[in-house]
Amino acid sequence: MTELPPAPTVTWRPEAAAELLALDEQDEALADAARQAVADIIGHHKTGKALGDRTTTGVLGGLYRLKFDVSGVRPERYRVIYRQSDDGRVTIWAIGAREGRAVYRTVLGRWAGR
Repeated sequence: MTELPPAPTVTWRPEAAAELLALDEQDEALADAARQAVADIIGHHKTGKALGDRTTTGVLGGLYRLKFDVSGVRPERYRVIYRQSDDGRVTIWAIGAREGRAVYRTVLGRWAGR
């Protein structure tokens, strides 16, 4: 049987934690879906897609995104943006809507100012 690597340490950017709390006030089911997406990342159940450098989202090399939404909604409208370091630590950088690339624009400013 193949063993999974140990669960990574998770840290939250203060802004990302605030975004999750705001989502909780907006829609509890959506906030639960966000929490599940983060749990899937740290539990090695899902791996996000590398963002890299794109003309549509900017220079976000080193970050990943995982799509999520409430059950049954497709395509997924929201994203968790995170970084996973070589030692397994995960940092949640942003949680938000994909519409209008909003979450990508938000994280671009945070990433540039790191």
